[in-house]
Amino acid sequence: MIPMELSLREMFKKISTNEIMCFLVDQSAHSEYSVYVDFFSKNVSTYAGPAKLALKYRPKLIFCYIIREKNYKYNFYGEEIHYEDITGLNEESVIKLTQRIQSKLEEVVRKYPEEWLWFHRRFKHSKN
Repeated sequence: MIPMELSLREMFKKISTNEIMCFLVDQSAHSEYSVYVDFFSKNVSTYAGPAKLALKYRPKLIFCYIIREKNYKYNFYGEEIHYEDITGLNEESVIKLTQRIQSKLEEVVRKYPEEWLWFHRRFKHSKN
């Protein structure tokens, strides 16, 4: 866990040493730190940081999630999000990659709705 007040410095340190970073991409984002993308047919504020870092440093993006099975064991899944076709670090590219990430999240939530419960208001910053 990286405290918010140290986040940028720590993220750059991890990138420079090829460490793994994880982001919780289902969080509601304040409009100052976000872009608006489609998520469950709503135009919602979504953190742009993962897309900005990916577009600048070009790491592999692996979307990971855990599903509980009937025997109460858990399976871990990971799928690469390809973005070789998105170039440049500009607002259009950031929105396009953020949308791709959120679309993958929506796909997983639709497939396994029983696995999802938001304790926060995910859709509080939305534009209709």
